[in-house]
Amino acid sequence: MNTTKIFFIIIFTAISILSYSQQDNTLYFMNRVPQVNLANPANGYECKVNVYGILMPVFGQLPPPMSINLGHTGFSLKKAFKKGDILTVDADSSGPGNTINTSDSLVPDFDYLLKAMRPINYITGDIQILLLGGGFKYEDWYFSVGLTEKINFSLGYPKDLIGLIWKGNGAYIDEPARFSGLGMNFTHYREFLTGVQRKMNDKLKLGANVKWLFGKSNVYTRKSDIRLHTDPNTFDLQMISDLEINASLPEPIYIDYSDGSGIADSLSFNLWNRDSLAVGDSTSNISPSEILNSKYFLNRKNFGLGLDLGAIYQITDKIEVQASIIDIGFIRWKANTYSFKQNGNYTYTGVDFPPYLNKNNNIDSIIKAWGDSVYSNFMVTHNQKAYNSFLPTKIYIGGTYKYNDFVNFGLLTRTEIYQRSLHPSFTLSVNTNFYKWLSATFTYSMINRYWMNMGLGIAAKASFMQFYIITDNFFGIRSEASTGIPLPYSARNVNFRFGCNLIFGCPKQVTKSFL
Repeated sequence: MNTTKIFFIIIFTAISILSYSQQDNTLYFMNRVPQVNLANPANGYECKVNVYGILMPVFGQLPPPMSINLGHTGFSLKKAFKKGDILTVDADSSGPGNTINTSDSLVPDFDYLLKAMRPINYITGDIQILLLGGGFKYEDWYFSVGLTEKINFSLGYPKDLIGLIWKGNGAYIDEPARFSGLGMNFTHYREFLTGVQRKMNDKLKLGANVKWLFGKSNVYTRKSDIRLHTDPNTFDLQMISDLEINASLPEPIYIDYSDGSGIADSLSFNLWNRDSLAVGDSTSNISPSEILNSKYFLNRKNFGLGLDLGAIYQITDKIEVQASIIDIGFIRWKANTYSFKQNGNYTYTGVDFPPYLNKNNNIDSIIKAWGDSVYSNFMVTHNQKAYNSFLPTKIYIGGTYKYNDFVNFGLLTRTEIYQRSLHPSFTLSVNTNFYKWLSATFTYSMINRYWMNMGLGIAAKASFMQFYIITDNFFGIRSEASTGIPLPYSARNVNFRFGCNLIFGCPKQVTKSFL
């Protein structure tokens, strides 16, 4: 039970604090916000000039333009726990046993969890900070630039991991427990974007964004194939694993080897102490802030390229279709790179204690002998070759129907390609431009197999300043009773995009945006 509690604390803490896989379903229809170009580069902007970014000194105490997203493909917190029961344990012929009353507590509902989860589930997070950006319109052309700091994170865990905790290995005698997909992916990179959009004729608009990517750090689980077999006759346990993890780190790590075969014996992560570095380096101490300033944020060794493409076509006066593909690209990691591989299997048949019961043996020798046996079967090899990681590509296909000059209705499908699998979402929207200074979008989405995602986007203009806040789900979030921390009890995806733009040269009349 303690192991179970620890596991769920880790999982739910990660859900509540992590933020990847940026959902922009509501943003996609907000053509009064310059950042709509990030979801479809075929969208220009009606005003002559716009600028934004946390590096703009004029912003002062205004909210920095940024977006935060967290998601979970497995289950929602609301149904993950249930009221406990009154249980009787250790009852036999010698006595009635002990009564455990957990009816006033919440306990994990493993039956629901196992039904709700996919074979492989993901906790995902994404943070984007818009450092500097803007755009300008010239006749039928719209040009844009942007500098953005991005952090992506995902933690994959298999359904069988929960099943093993709840049911034990006895439930996996006929079929092995499969832990494939267990792993973590983390990427921090800086993106410099240049984009162009052109109105080709009265019906067609095309756009493209080219991105120069500068990777800062990465941990990438390239391969994760782990299985646990239970022999149906002897109940011996056989563990088979095939792992490959790539990493590009802020500072080198130091690897000791058991011999000259390239087999890693131990790792050292003395990142902050110069005394532990290689011969010839300075022996003075170096602080984390010095590393991050001088080496980390200014690192340009890990270079990559990305591309966004978009199109908008006006079928009739009332019907418009849109499509875009975002983040086609990769990063080539060269700085402080490490690739760890491990391929082995081990069969546990139990421990035969009688040979160890004489006075010359003790429990330490038993444990050491068993540990050496396991280690010899799961040794890790290592190299420092460069490697590639790919951006999670997103495909948007949608359309709008104009009800009148100020209201239209939208339909959108969004599919993300991640870890060789497809993650779709669907959105219905009502989009309004009632006033020159105010526009709003209301959305209803299916995201991560959950249908009650109610989204809202508002953009308000005051003089040359525009404030916006956008979310794909404001429904299902409430504060946890004991701590007051807001948690997505019902939702499986929560995101917010907000900030301020400086805009100039807007049309004086109310723009009929849906024509």
